[in-house]
Amino acid sequence: MSDQSLYLLTEAAERTGLTVEAIRQRIKRGRLEAVKGNDGLLRVRLTTADLESIANRSPTGQTLPTATGQVGEDDRLTKALQAEAAALRERAAKAEGESATLREQVESERGRADRAEARAGQAEQRADRAEAEREAARAEREAAKVAAAAAEGEARGLRLALEEARRPFWRRWLG
Repeated sequence: MSDQSLYLLTEAAERTGLTVEAIRQRIKRGRLEAVKGNDGLLRVRLTTADLESIANRSPTGQTLPTATGQVGEDDRLTKALQAEAAALRERAAKAEGESATLREQVESERGRADRAEARAGQAEQRADRAEAEREAARAEREAAKVAAAAAEGEARGLRLALEEARRPFWRRWLG
């Protein structure tokens, strides 16, 4: 790699492991140099020293010891990293617990929804049966009306026949 190179912001972010926003902040603070290219895009000038200083930083922003670093600094850094790792493990365990709780709540709500859906299906079936019964009763009522009308007609005919039969025969002959 050459002593210094120009990179687009996304390329610089990939090469350094930082985000594009972090690169922009470093340019804004004057820690990195930016050059506008002929194409109008912003490029970052990264030197070997810049890459090494970025690579020697921990995620918390502390400078990691280089080959020339002191042993005491290594111990302090190790303890800090261990403390940070423990805190991250604790947060991960808490997040897993919350995730399990949320999973249980989701399953509970799914069960409630299934039961509500089943009750709605049963209510719909009952409503369908009631509607069918209503239709059957309506049809029976219509059939009963027709039968009643026929019976009335038959009764009227029988009454007329009875009246005719009760008249003396000589009146029936005379008309």
